[in-house]
Amino acid sequence: MVSNWFSKDVDLAVAAQLRTHFSQQPMMNRPFVTISRMYGCDGKELSGLIVEKMNAQEKGKNWFVVSREMLLAAAQEGKLTKETLAELERFGHSEVKSYIRDAIFGMGNLVEAVQQISHIFHLFAKRGRVIFLGGGASIVTQDLTGGTHLQLYAPEDWRIKNHARRWSLDESVARKKVIDRTVDREAFVKTFLGEDLYDNRFYHLTINNAEVSPEVAAEAVCAMIMARQEQLASRES
Repeated sequence: MVSNWFSKDVDLAVAAQLRTHFSQQPMMNRPFVTISRMYGCDGKELSGLIVEKMNAQEKGKNWFVVSREMLLAAAQEGKLTKETLAELERFGHSEVKSYIRDAIFGMGNLVEAVQQISHIFHLFAKRGRVIFLGGGASIVTQDLTGGTHLQLYAPEDWRIKNHARRWSLDESVARKKVIDRTVDREAFVKTFLGEDLYDNRFYHLTINNAEVSPEVAAEAVCAMIMARQEQLASRES
């Protein structure tokens, strides 16, 4: 049995830090966004723009992005480490690698780590006004009705050039990174969640990053968030 992700004290501290102002709407319907992006797409830039636009639109209601750093800060000591997360990303395709000794990573196995990550996604999603970047969030939060699920994709050559430009890399180096990380992300979701990362049934909106800039995409996503909230409210009434 997987233990709770937060202790009570940590949970209260995170809530205070985020300063999330809860509305009276049911917890299942609080708005949140998941962004599943192919490696080399502008997911981080897009999430930041959505936060800016939604905070301007909903004054006094703070949106935020769940990042790797926030997960590490919020987790109970010893439950999740940078090394464990790196292992998840690197070896997600191997069932054998999912069982790692405590002496190496301080955790019984990586399957438990994935279950705990799913748990924290639910905690934040139920608070609402959160944007999840990757991690299979679009799949594990399907049971919560308030989500707007986005898939960001682009042709491989575009993603390689974009990654090389962003990090000032030689294109051959960027190509290897994009290809390797794409394979690992797909395999991670398949191995630990048993699903296809690109299955359209998990997404409300699919955007071609090569043709649509993050600025334009953010406008479309924000419009969909508001429209979906209106739709959910009308169903409740």
